[in-house]
Amino acid sequence: QASHGAADMTRRMVCGGLAGMIAKTATNPLDRIRMLSQTGEHGTSTNPGSKKVTPFQLYRSILQNEGLLGLWAGNGANLLR
Repeated sequence: QASHGAADMTRRMVCGGLAGMIAKTATNPLDRIRMLSQTGEHGTSTNPGSKKVTPFQLYRSILQNEGLLGLWAGNGANLLR
């Protein structure tokens, strides 16, 4: 009976870890846009006095410069956290 409880606990931990990884992967594009807007490393404008870049502009810039998979850049490191 004790080994059955340990197996159940292990199963729950693995399922919880997988659920967390799926959630992080699903929200990574939003996290990437947030990070780029905070650091200013988005490359959409070289003029320091220009208007603030919107999240939608960042989204379009990532798609144009890096393609669809660019939205998930850094996801592997994010999953290790």
